[in-house]
Amino acid sequence: MLSKYRYTLIFAVGMCLFPAMALLAEEAVDGEWERSITLGLNTARGNSDTRLFKTVWRAEQIRERDEWQLFLNWTYGKTDNEKNSEFGRFSVDRKRLFTKRQYYEGMFDIHYDALARIDYRIITGPAYGVFLMRSPETRFSVEVGPSYVREKERQNTEDYMAARLAENFSQRINDRVRIWQAAEYIPRLDDLDHFLFKGEIGIEAALNEYMSLEVALEDRYDSRPAEDKKKNDVYFSTSLKIAF
Repeated sequence: MLSKYRYTLIFAVGMCLFPAMALLAEEAVDGEWERSITLGLNTARGNSDTRLFKTVWRAEQIRERDEWQLFLNWTYGKTDNEKNSEFGRFSVDRKRLFTKRQYYEGMFDIHYDALARIDYRIITGPAYGVFLMRSPETRFSVEVGPSYVREKERQNTEDYMAARLAENFSQRINDRVRIWQAAEYIPRLDDLDHFLFKGEIGIEAALNEYMSLEVALEDRYDSRPAEDKKKNDVYFSTSLKIAF
């Protein structure tokens, strides 16, 4: 039934999401964007021949009442000439504050995971959020809202509505070191035993004005994975981040 009305759902979500984003043209002209690219290459030789390449492009704009985040990620790895990782993701996130701490959010996320047999998974929807802390040194926010999910796993395509609960934390220790942590929980509304979870923790240490070293640990959990696939995927990465 839900699949029958998927285009209506997409349109409804778009009506909530894109009018807020359209304010960019008239409000963010004088804003400054912070952009960076992160490159990681992990290798091991000996009993096993392992290579993992990761690249991330980010763009972020933070203003008094308006925030934008754009994210593009691609990861590819092999062990003994067998592919052990192929993952890609693109996301857009826009927050519009209507008080000093409360905000409306619109988000769109699409990713694929070849090893998990996910041809694509789209998650989009509005949310209500609160900054519990918001300063140049400390940022801590929580948000909740409905989401529309569409995913394709080989021959199976599915549409459903879900809730989305998320939190994000970032703390600048000093001028050179920053730590961050984030978590996102997305349960399906008509079957709460079916849910997605993503968590990340990391540290960034500046090497100079333009380059820094990142170490991160990411956990992705799918309670209903593809057949013969594990529910949990954990990734550890060490990368060089270049700001421009």
